[in-house]
Amino acid sequence: MIKRHLIFGLVASVALNLFAAGALVGTIIARHGLGARHAGAMGQLPGRGLIRASEGLSEPEREAFRQVLRDHAPQAQADVRRARDARNRGWAALDADTVDTVAIERDLNAARDLEIQARTRIEQGIVSYALTLPRADRAILAEGLTRRGTRSAEGGPKPGRE
Repeated sequence: MIKRHLIFGLVASVALNLFAAGALVGTIIARHGLGARHAGAMGQLPGRGLIRASEGLSEPEREAFRQVLRDHAPQAQADVRRARDARNRGWAALDADTVDTVAIERDLNAARDLEIQARTRIEQGIVSYALTLPRADRAILAEGLTRRGTRSAEGGPKPGRE
């Protein structure tokens, strides 16, 4: 009987400790923004930051802006995936017995071109959408997009842009 109570107590203690450890890790991630900090890192689309650029618009205009991003995202994401694959091929080629620098540079150039293509798709969609807005709303969107481009990953101004 005592053995059963000890096992039950041990299992309950382990479960409680796992819960506490999970809560601690979750709090650290939430407080320090570890998952979201890299949302705009190279090779990923900067979706949340762009959505935040529309914060000053009315809700119907914000929804239309989000729809523009959703409409352009699939092809842009495909371009980003292809860019990542090309970049990985280039870096992996450094490990060959005979390094083909021309092939590596070709893969890295292709990766950059695909990333630019993805960014261009999104930006062209934003410009097309902005041209449908009244001037005052375009100014709000422009301010949000500009503000987005002057923030560092930690949320403060980028160096030299106080």
